[in-house]
Amino acid sequence: MKTTIKSIAERCVEKVGRVAFPLLMAAAAALVAPACSDDDGDDKKEEQPVINSIRLSQSSAELATGETLRLTAVTDPEGFDVTWATTDANVASVEGGLVTALAEGSATISAAFGGKTAVCDITVKNSDSDTEPNPNPNPTIKGSNFYLFSLDGQTAQGIANNVVADFRPDDQTKFYYIWENTYSAGSCSGLNFFGLADTWVSLKVGGVGWSGASYTINDGDLLDKLAQINNDEPEKYYFHIAVKGSAPQLVILGQGDGNEGKVAICGDYVDGQVTYHQKGTSVAKGDWTEIEIPMSEFFDAGLAYRTGVKSANVFAHLSGGVPGTTFEYDACYIYKKAE
Repeated sequence: MKTTIKSIAERCVEKVGRVAFPLLMAAAAALVAPACSDDDGDDKKEEQPVINSIRLSQSSAELATGETLRLTAVTDPEGFDVTWATTDANVASVEGGLVTALAEGSATISAAFGGKTAVCDITVKNSDSDTEPNPNPNPTIKGSNFYLFSLDGQTAQGIANNVVADFRPDDQTKFYYIWENTYSAGSCSGLNFFGLADTWVSLKVGGVGWSGASYTINDGDLLDKLAQINNDEPEKYYFHIAVKGSAPQLVILGQGDGNEGKVAICGDYVDGQVTYHQKGTSVAKGDWTEIEIPMSEFFDAGLAYRTGVKSANVFAHLSGGVPGTTFEYDACYIYKKAE
């Protein structure tokens, strides 16, 4: 029987062993186990727990100088913070899973904990200095006042001057959580929604009757920016997402304490005795389907942005419980649509 959807806040409180799963754009922070001393003054290091393995979101990558890549490490059992390292800091540096390409060459990025290690081989090539960067690699992005959830770095750079709030995970104050380990990592094949050789969010549905994840923000100043939509022609704002061959999903936009609006995409979503109807428009574009939903649909469903919130899940999604099916999405943001 499918679990009834509760508010985002309730779901996060109830879930056991919440684990950061930033897939593409979030990573585990590097920590070192503190030392301890016994009563007679002898220093002893705390023993690290034994784990079975570590998985990285990628095993290899090719970058141009100046580019960055966010690696994600998942331990088995989940929930442990790995230590990141690089074999050549002059070629590629790493901090908290964020890899920065510095000079042409090769380097191996490693994530270690409890005697286990996973690696990603990085090849860095010189960027073409003779080619002027395109200020907007995707001319179809027209609009302003972007609130980003998931977007590749190149496209984000092209609209940087129009970004009001960037909710993309950084594992410091912005997180991407998988609820109760109900998703596992999928794989990205082909080009992203904007035709770039970049990754996107790819998830495999588990077998517990439902699968869910959320973008959790612990930054009050950033959350306050959502309230600007209320006073800036809110009827012109849209929620945008591109999906790849997806079954019906439930999209939840919120700001904590049950303040949320739920809308279905890719078909009606049934949860127990409640049916959430598909909203917005869907346009097929190659392997992707572009979906745009007026923010008024979420407001009518109960969402009300306000100031003074310190921590909240701003975007969450639920999939039905068909094990092995995937939910892949890209270009996920709220924005003010151009006329």
